[in-house]
Amino acid sequence: MQILVCLLSLWGLLSQAQILQARTQTDVPLEDEKREVQGYTLVVQAQSIHSQWIRARAKIEADFDFASHPGYMSSLSLVLEDVNIRQDQDWVPVPRIELTARGPKDISTGHVLFEDIRCQIGSSPVGQGRLKQEAMGWKGDFSLHPANLFKELAPIWPGLSRVHFEEIESHGLRAALAWRFAESGQPSILELDIQTRSSVRWQHSGPGSDLILPPLTASFKFNLEEGDLTWSLQATDNVQWGTMVAAGLASEGKLQFLPSGVRILRAAVNSQWIGRPGQEEQERSVHIQAQDIDILPARTRLEKMRLDMQGLGAFEITGQWGEGENSRLTAHASDLQMSGVRSWLQSAGHDPAAGWNVQGRADMQIIAKKDAQGIHGSWELDFRDLGGSSPDGEIMVAGLAGHIQGAGVWGSSPQASFSLSADQGEVLWGTRYADLGQADVSLQGQGRLRPGQDVQITGLDVRAGDFFNMQGKARLGLSPELWQWEFQVPDSRVHLEGLSTAVQGLIPSGWKIQGRLGWEGKVSSSDAGPMVQGRLSGQDLGLAVPEAGMEMKNWQIVLPVHYLLGESLAGKENVKDIGPWGVLRPGDFRIADRKIEVAGTKMCLRDNALQLRNHLEISGEGFRAGLNDFGLEMPWSDPWQGKGELMVFDLQPARLLDLGSEEMGHLQGKLEFAASAQKMHTQGAIRGSLFSGDVRIEDLGLKRPLEPSRLAHADVYIRGLDLEALSHSLGVGRITGKMDVEVQRLGLAYGQPVRFHLRAKSVPEPEQSRRISLQAVNSLSIIGTGQGLSGLGISLYAGFFKQFPYDRIGLSCVLANDVFSLNGLIREDGMEYIVKRGWTGIDVINTNPNNVIAFSDMLDRLERVYTQARTE
Repeated sequence: MQILVCLLSLWGLLSQAQILQARTQTDVPLEDEKREVQGYTLVVQAQSIHSQWIRARAKIEADFDFASHPGYMSSLSLVLEDVNIRQDQDWVPVPRIELTARGPKDISTGHVLFEDIRCQIGSSPVGQGRLKQEAMGWKGDFSLHPANLFKELAPIWPGLSRVHFEEIESHGLRAALAWRFAESGQPSILELDIQTRSSVRWQHSGPGSDLILPPLTASFKFNLEEGDLTWSLQATDNVQWGTMVAAGLASEGKLQFLPSGVRILRAAVNSQWIGRPGQEEQERSVHIQAQDIDILPARTRLEKMRLDMQGLGAFEITGQWGEGENSRLTAHASDLQMSGVRSWLQSAGHDPAAGWNVQGRADMQIIAKKDAQGIHGSWELDFRDLGGSSPDGEIMVAGLAGHIQGAGVWGSSPQASFSLSADQGEVLWGTRYADLGQADVSLQGQGRLRPGQDVQITGLDVRAGDFFNMQGKARLGLSPELWQWEFQVPDSRVHLEGLSTAVQGLIPSGWKIQGRLGWEGKVSSSDAGPMVQGRLSGQDLGLAVPEAGMEMKNWQIVLPVHYLLGESLAGKENVKDIGPWGVLRPGDFRIADRKIEVAGTKMCLRDNALQLRNHLEISGEGFRAGLNDFGLEMPWSDPWQGKGELMVFDLQPARLLDLGSEEMGHLQGKLEFAASAQKMHTQGAIRGSLFSGDVRIEDLGLKRPLEPSRLAHADVYIRGLDLEALSHSLGVGRITGKMDVEVQRLGLAYGQPVRFHLRAKSVPEPEQSRRISLQAVNSLSIIGTGQGLSGLGISLYAGFFKQFPYDRIGLSCVLANDVFSLNGLIREDGMEYIVKRGWTGIDVINTNPNNVIAFSDMLDRLERVYTQARTE
């Protein structure tokens, strides 16, 4: 723009003598009497040409021939030396400028025709053309060499050295000029029609951000009387900036030259489509409109600027900015589309929410003011119907509504305050669900930037409903060598019952938690990752698991924490005993209405594991156990891992199971366990006696231990089980003798068996030791066939005998997929026996070996057996 104004000023100086005389000192040398036969040579030297935009020394030389008819001017030249142009408030030197016109110029009629005009700056030709004077003005046609022009001016404006031309033709620009005079004889209107004929690339200092302009067509109309300029511009092909492409780019408008600046009366820039190559199918047009914009050396004023971006929304900017304390700019946007924000970011090669589906709308307003303290800014954003989902569908958000606002001062030490509130919407994260209408969220704080040092955030306050509150402060270092940060929390409170109510799915369905948790400490950066240090405290903690009959109340904890997120510290040489141990103070603990005593112990969270310092003893009616070397590893980036050793000192089944027997036996043992969210498995066994038989329980474990569908499994082996004591406890009749029992792949879920394979065989004993009562035979018949004993023969036996000898007992029971099958293990003469008699007695025969029933039907058979036992 400055070059254009300088050329216009120079043209005005040379076209009118009175302007030259008014603004220059003119000296005509005495030796201009250089006469020749053909005519005269006129030389005019201006020692000082001075206008608002240009200063120079000028020399004009012309050859005239008045002898011939018609008369003509054979040559004309203009040389500007010591040229300086105004750049802001400084005067900058430019190379020598030479303008020549050669060939006959007809002057007999008072009209001048220049057929061959050439312009040179420094040592480079920059253009050529023709110019004709008419009755009321001038017309011209010029071809310019922008590459040469920029090369000569690059030392003055270094940015021009980054402009490169694709010289498809010898000339990069063609201009048609029309300059009309008013009736007063003063220059009135200058019209330029310009057509560039090569692409231009402006090489930006950063990589991948070059600007490439295709050939353009443009028209300009200068009204010198009014001091205004009207323009129209159209790109003939796509404009490219880095990886962004603009198709159908066009601009039109009108501006007015002021004594000290420019006023844009109206302006418009339009593009049919903007994006990255390959995205052309998306509708994405841009329209910019502006009116009454004053661009002055000390101030810029915007009456109104509007930006419409298809699919995103409209932005309006008003106000003024410049020196002084009355600067104020306001930017406003209504009904912005969040999906459009992401679409436009993607088109620019940025996608902070890659793979997310984003939707919603927002209204935004930004105000900037300036005073002696610096630049003051404030912003507000109201969002509604905000939603979306993560790429894996794990997180889904819908209907979020809220408000964001802030204010700040940009000075020697910039600072700002901010707040966010959201009181509507739903969030689903995995199996966890929260309704912000029932638990609104708010955040506020203040920030301060210390240039070259850090960013400090103070007064941070985060709240969620009436169950969560946290105060804190943060620091972010700005060292270019090392990115350091620290987040301190002097106080925070979580009410667990309110949290579990507001966030459904946080704990397994049916569970209930209560109590308060508090945290004080910090999270900071380290070479290995984020480090958590501080203390977690818990008051009146409780947990109820109705399906397991478990209830805990009034537990207290104080837990020191030294935790490296995402990496285990266990076993590292630099790990030391840091800080004191915390304490665990158990309260009430009940399982199936039985009180469990848990001794207190010391604990801490360090080396990325929850550790117990002492042996933890657990006891209750009928059992006493202990927990040794317990550790629960919880790296954030991996599933948690638990391990330890469970010692069973004394387990008395008779006091745990209501089977009517005072002495069933004792169990003890040691199990080493490893647990995760997916499973728990053990090594070792529980051993002891049960009804005088030797018991071994091994392969104890759990699948999905924290889910309602958890499956407990074990293998049970009993050798020499006393059948008389067992049958007496069960009340199903009297059976004497001993039996070996194996229960493999026993699985328990929802409080009942879901699978097992049981095999039971009697142990060879003296005949007098193997007896079975009629009631027991009837019970086994009901279990095996679904029918009890009946008939005349049974009545006859019942009149003489209450017990019968038997030779063997053997049965197999299998439960799988809710299907139960029972078979005898004694097979003779094509028959399958459950009970095989001796010389006398009663056989129990499985008459349908392939029979299978639902497990619920088997439970009904067992209930019939127990019912008969209670009534007899």
